[in-house]
Amino acid sequence: LSPTSAYTAKSAILTFMSENASFLFTPKGNLVKFMRTAEHMLKQRMDISMPMQLVQGQVLVTWTSVLIEIDAISTQRKLFEGFVALLCRILYNTTRSGSGFQNLRLMACSSLRELELIYPCLLEPLLGDLVTITDDQDMSMSTVSSVTSKSRSTRSRISCPLLDVAKRDCSHAGQAYVCLLLTVLEHVAVKTSSLCSSSSSSR
Repeated sequence: LSPTSAYTAKSAILTFMSENASFLFTPKGNLVKFMRTAEHMLKQRMDISMPMQLVQGQVLVTWTSVLIEIDAISTQRKLFEGFVALLCRILYNTTRSGSGFQNLRLMACSSLRELELIYPCLLEPLLGDLVTITDDQDMSMSTVSSVTSKSRSTRSRISCPLLDVAKRDCSHAGQAYVCLLLTVLEHVAVKTSSLCSSSSSSR
């Protein structure tokens, strides 16, 4: 990036916002304005120069950092959930090709993984049927052979939105999908083990 380019200025501003999030975005009004501006930047054309693609990726990184820094999951729950929903929409939009879309999906994966690392099991719903609750309310990790159902079609197909989208994306972003999936699975496995241990000790 050229030191005098508009993209360099935008990148510097985003860095400043990330480093001063607790001061700048404690007022809800400031956070809402930032989120609207950030979303507008993400909607700009993808088939443009590499510098803008880098800035769009930094927008997601900064947005994630800001929400974590101000503990938005507790203080601004609706705005936090709206951001997670936005990341998921980017994640699932595998029909759009081109390096710009692939890079944005890659950064969305990274942002979601960062949120999952800070808030374990936040993204558990993305696992779908990979996690089931049996009749005795014990949670277990599902496999095709272990799912019990009278329907043969149910036994042969387990729905996992995150795994499905990972299979569809054959770009360099595919590895990020796998890392995200494994991170969520690890957290859910720890949670499941803890619940099973608690259930066994109470009997």
